[in-house]
Amino acid sequence: MELYRDLLDRLILPTFDQARLSTIRTEHVRAWLGTAATATSPGQAAKAYRLLRTILTTAVEDERLALNPCKIRGGGVERAAERPFVDAEVVLDLAGAIEKRYRALVLLAGFGGLRLGELLALRRSDVGAVVRVEVQAVELRTGDRIVSAPKTDPGRRAVHLPAVVTMALETHLLGYTGARPDALVFTGPLSEALRRATLYKAWDEARRAVRWPTL
Repeated sequence: MELYRDLLDRLILPTFDQARLSTIRTEHVRAWLGTAATATSPGQAAKAYRLLRTILTTAVEDERLALNPCKIRGGGVERAAERPFVDAEVVLDLAGAIEKRYRALVLLAGFGGLRLGELLALRRSDVGAVVRVEVQAVELRTGDRIVSAPKTDPGRRAVHLPAVVTMALETHLLGYTGARPDALVFTGPLSEALRRATLYKAWDEARRAVRWPTL
């Protein structure tokens, strides 16, 4: 809902807020989409297009609109740039450069492929011979923290790790994680739920230290 509200307010309403549904033509949508892609990014524009298409599809279903004007071929397709892969040496350098309380997090992300939300929701009971991914944490702009299951069933998984990561996790659990089974593995400086902004600050310093400032 937060994502959709942002797309609606920032990209859709400035153009279509005062438009009568029956006056919106495909040519208007095409012109808007081109402007949106320039004003923000192609990925954000594609998300906004899909949202607009869904809104107008509902209008058609509710018989408030005869036809959906969102007919732009490929308008809702996101073409993300290829993400760079880094060598194991870089991951180890980053883990060495970041604050010690986040060292195991970097290693687990680098060698285990866990997403940030999965890392932030990891509990002591999830860590053993393998790491089990059962939940993820999402932080809203309001500061609220929501913990839920992964988006898809394959998102729940057991991750087998190399010794360098399991050893780092064992050390981390001893020094930074509470004793309860539901204690969060990765926490902030006051042993509270780790906030993205707190982690990003440490991450930014580490990646600059190893000369990968945009990683």
